[in-house]
Amino acid sequence: MFLRTYGHLYQQNAQIFKDLFGEFEKYFNGQNLDLTKVLGNFFKTLMRKMFQLINPELSMTSKYLDCVTGHIDSLKPFGNVPNELSNHIRKSFVAARALVGGLDVGQKVLSEMRRVSSSESCQISIAKMKYCSLCSEDKLLKPCPFICQHVFNGCFLGWEALSSTWVAYITALEELTDKLIGPFSFEAVIDPIDVKISDAIMNMQEAGLDIKKQVRNRSYSISIRDI
Repeated sequence: MFLRTYGHLYQQNAQIFKDLFGEFEKYFNGQNLDLTKVLGNFFKTLMRKMFQLINPELSMTSKYLDCVTGHIDSLKPFGNVPNELSNHIRKSFVAARALVGGLDVGQKVLSEMRRVSSSESCQISIAKMKYCSLCSEDKLLKPCPFICQHVFNGCFLGWEALSSTWVAYITALEELTDKLIGPFSFEAVIDPIDVKISDAIMNMQEAGLDIKKQVRNRSYSISIRDI
């Protein structure tokens, strides 16, 4: 979308956007990143580059650009997009990563439980429970609950000890899933992220002259104070 909308300008500055999504990927891979700071750095870098593009006639040092981006909160070149995007991403990403991590833990637990071997007598009992109705050709006949519980208690003591913890784990996953439904769902945040960033760029383009004026006034005030 960025390439189609901004063409060569995007190609020249694509690394700014790649770095942002690279940070998102690091977060999902478990790195302890502050998503608000990640987005803040992205918009400061974007503002720095756009201010140069909008004002090619100005000679700007790195220190001058640092000063300009240092006032991003008061200048608000991108409108309220950064704050809204940061709020949505923080809420949805935290819940999404927790869900992914929780599913990974569950998969590891199940893999370990599958390695638990049972005795020969348990294997025979389990086989009877599973296939006895086939011998009588009555496929609807099932073992009574007492037999099922007896075999379970005798052959799956480790599983029984895990039962209450597993139920709590499933409940927690369900609660996380509920949080990922609605306006803060991962899909609802990720799908329009390119449009949101594009809106921010458009906001700065439209406010370019006003921002330039504010920066000039601030620069003049700073110079007076230095004198």
